[in-house]
Amino acid sequence: MAADWEEIRRLAADFQRAQFADTVQRLSERNCIEIITKLVEDKKLDVVFTLDGKEFVTPAQISREIRDELYVHGGRINIVELQQIINVDWVHVENKASDIAKSDRGAQLVLGQLIDDSYLEHLAEEVNDKLQEAGLISIAELCKSYDLPGDFLTEELSKRLGKLIQGEMDQYNRGVIFTPAFVARHKARIRGLFSAITRPTPISTMIGAFGFQEHLLYSVLEELVISGRLKGSVVGGRQDKAVYIPDIYARTQNSWVDSFLQQNGYLGPVSSFISESSVAVISPDLFNVTNVVTRLRAA
Repeated sequence: MAADWEEIRRLAADFQRAQFADTVQRLSERNCIEIITKLVEDKKLDVVFTLDGKEFVTPAQISREIRDELYVHGGRINIVELQQIINVDWVHVENKASDIAKSDRGAQLVLGQLIDDSYLEHLAEEVNDKLQEAGLISIAELCKSYDLPGDFLTEELSKRLGKLIQGEMDQYNRGVIFTPAFVARHKARIRGLFSAITRPTPISTMIGAFGFQEHLLYSVLEELVISGRLKGSVVGGRQDKAVYIPDIYARTQNSWVDSFLQQNGYLGPVSSFISESSVAVISPDLFNVTNVVTRLRAA
């Protein structure tokens, strides 16, 4: 009898525990996916499924992960690489990267790459190191080295000239950056060589013979002529046929015309002056006809 009563008490205790126990219902993974998909379709939940469909992330989480990866990669990362890391559809990564470029100061999208100022500051420091070593550097070279468009590099490097980059950009050719020391050396060479010229000389000849940087040569030559530190003029502008004419050539030409006129009492056709003159003339167009006419009137 006692044993029966003990069994009843045990069963009552089990029943009581069963009454107060929490009921746990487990859903299969497939059921969970179906429920979440339905909530997303009804716009009651804003999440993005991963490519394998086993996880989902919020748009805010995608943005956080993009910023984290941008930092880890030194301020520059390709959208395709981001998509592989975050493991969601490419369009979601591109949209969030575009939002970051618009909202975050210093971040921008360039040819499918997210780039921020930290990367550009580091790039500018590297460019400055190369510049100080070589004296000049071209944007074209940098485009190949860093796989970035020329216009973008020109704009970003221009902002950092005189700060992170100790150099100057040619005002006529924004595709080249020089150091002040490089410009000073070339200015001294240009002044010395052109001061020694006594006859009209094609500028292209000087570029080929002495290896001057073309745009820098024209800029320095123009500055020296305007300031009067070089006595001469440039005919033909910044073109392949441009010629430097020293003042001494014009004076020698005028002296010969005066001498011929005094000795002979007349002046023949300009072509005859050129053929008979001891003055070296590389082109009849360079013979100063204006001075000849002036002297005829004076005579």
